[in-house]
Amino acid sequence: MSALPKTTPVAEHASSVNSHVIQLSKLSFVQGIKPLVFDWATIGCAMLVANQFSSLWTYIIAAIVIASRQHALLVLSHEGAHFRLAKSHALNNFISDTFAAFPIFFCTTTYRAHHLKHHRYLNTMQDPDWARKASLPEWTFPQTRMQLWKTMFKILITGWFKMILLFASLSGVFSKNTYTSKSALLLLGKKILFYSTVAVVTYSLHLGYELFVYWIVPYLVVMPVIERIRSISEHFALSYKDDFNQTRDILCSPLEAFLFGPHHIRYHLSHHLYPSVPQYNLPKLHHELLQTPEFAASAHQNDAYFFFGEKTLLEDLTKKSGSHHE
Repeated sequence: MSALPKTTPVAEHASSVNSHVIQLSKLSFVQGIKPLVFDWATIGCAMLVANQFSSLWTYIIAAIVIASRQHALLVLSHEGAHFRLAKSHALNNFISDTFAAFPIFFCTTTYRAHHLKHHRYLNTMQDPDWARKASLPEWTFPQTRMQLWKTMFKILITGWFKMILLFASLSGVFSKNTYTSKSALLLLGKKILFYSTVAVVTYSLHLGYELFVYWIVPYLVVMPVIERIRSISEHFALSYKDDFNQTRDILCSPLEAFLFGPHHIRYHLSHHLYPSVPQYNLPKLHHELLQTPEFAASAHQNDAYFFFGEKTLLEDLTKKSGSHHE
């Protein structure tokens, strides 16, 4: 899907925008792989530093950093779901699964089927993401700041359970097709091979403790909080008046981008308007869209998630005015 929906006001300027989108949609293998190298290098460094300077605070910082990169891998599996990592679909799926999705107990192919429905039926009851969340009090905004912090604390303590159920569902564990078709069985074989290899290496090198402390704990305790903040930021506390208010772009500080909006996932409005553009070109796309008067005037944009901004996501989530799901 490389063009704007017909109902989008910026369609009047679509010819000029589309000419740039065609260029921005071209894939670069190097650009697609660089974030994976960065994430895994950061994870490795965090583990080494925590091991070298053994203390509670060092471990907490390392756990936050590792969880942020686990979340970043989720974002890159989202790129894989859109076939944005490599021109070859087979290579795209291999890279996405092996280096992003499988390590966080995810599956690119299963997620793709789910996610494309999200794009097609955005913010309606046919959108599986919206249908799962919209009626729940914890996803209803605005809230008081106390309610919001209570929800985040609850996720910190018990979010691991919902995370396991959600990712098990999106990994294909509960799908009837997982064990029937030839392609599904091939994918199952790839999963068994991957996790068996991890198990053998872990056992052989006596890394069970390290795997639990530096991978499982950040994944189950910290990552659910980060994932929830990013998920809320994408489609909640909005006006939903037109195609420019179904999600938002967040132009935040590098620190907040590292924690909550890695690999330009924070340009979520730009992504939804032109899903063909890979993540590394989303800032350029955003800049191009700003040249159209309709987008510049109507697009929902924030300059921060929580800190260092005048129009923050936090204000959107807790302000008194606006619709119930605004």
